[in-house]
Amino acid sequence: MIASYTGNMKIFHQLKDNGADISKRNNEGQGVLEFAIRSDLSEKQILKQLKDEIKMGAAITEETKNAVIQPWKYRWKVARGQKTEGTKEEAKLTDKDGNTMLMIAAGYGNQKLLNNLLAQNLKLTHKNRFGEDALLYAISKDQITTAKQLLEAGMDNQEALLKTAQTGNVKMAELVLKYLDLRSDWYIKQAVIEAMN
Repeated sequence: MIASYTGNMKIFHQLKDNGADISKRNNEGQGVLEFAIRSDLSEKQILKQLKDEIKMGAAITEETKNAVIQPWKYRWKVARGQKTEGTKEEAKLTDKDGNTMLMIAAGYGNQKLLNNLLAQNLKLTHKNRFGEDALLYAISKDQITTAKQLLEAGMDNQEALLKTAQTGNVKMAELVLKYLDLRSDWYIKQAVIEAMN
């Protein structure tokens, strides 16, 4: 599991060759696939590692498939601009950081998919493990068009101005100021401090 988490496939293979049972799970019910998905490797490396581990016999329960494999499959499709409809089933999935397909579509600038997802009246307040919602995620990735779609759909996160100030994107700042109903001077003052920093 630790070899899987660190992406050290050489050690992983050595352990497997010496009798390690890669279908075992820890006390929380996690196996090698769950550990691989939480690593700091690139998405491409993680996907390759998952395929290798599955070929070697890593256990795939229905829960693992839903929580680990499917979200990454869809994330990869969205990132590569490949066709995905954004069905309700897909919309429920999250990746290892808690990003939903809505957030991923916004972050990768996939306008068509984002429109499909927004048409389903999804919950727009979901946050990933870094405290970002879809709007903050789009802003952090400098995706003006999808940020505008979210603002037009009614997203109103006061932190958006702070996130925009951190990125230094002037056009994004103009967009956010146009749409956001800034109810507190505190956010404006903090945004000025962030911009200066």
